[in-house]
Amino acid sequence: PEVIRNDPCSEKVDIWSYGVLIWELLTNEVPYKGVDYSALIWGVGNNSLKLPVPTSCPEGFKLLLSLCWNSKAKNRPSFRQILMHIDIAATDVLTIPEKKYFGQQETWKKEVDDYFIWLKSQGSQLTLIDDDLAEKKKEEIKQVRQVRKEYEERLLRANALYKELDECMKQLKQ
Repeated sequence: PEVIRNDPCSEKVDIWSYGVLIWELLTNEVPYKGVDYSALIWGVGNNSLKLPVPTSCPEGFKLLLSLCWNSKAKNRPSFRQILMHIDIAATDVLTIPEKKYFGQQETWKKEVDDYFIWLKSQGSQLTLIDDDLAEKKKEEIKQVRQVRKEYEERLLRANALYKELDECMKQLKQ
């Protein structure tokens, strides 16, 4: 998200991306599949769009994903902390027989697909929200321009007064 917003970045952006990688490995799914690119950029940039974590995903990995995707970069774990967390959380996955795990993964894929289908169905409502936000942004820009114009006018008056005062000071000295 910080990269999208052009905020200052640290290794914590990699932690967020690593969370996406863990999600991919768990679900065997493509992140944000079928989501419009501009909606993806906007949603991730303002932290309103997150990948769906399957309901039956092991709790240790649910927690790890939420830590990696923390909206405040400084609150994301370090890679050292992630490794320790994976050591503990991996037992939840490693104890599941392989066939059962892959069956569970298929269930997760269906859950993720259903989420993205639902998300696309919200498109028209999201467009209305985007239109409303665009209108608000235009209004804000209009207000900012008005404030700037008033500021520039006051600055011109202040400069004129300064010149007048400067002339008066010169006359007084003479």
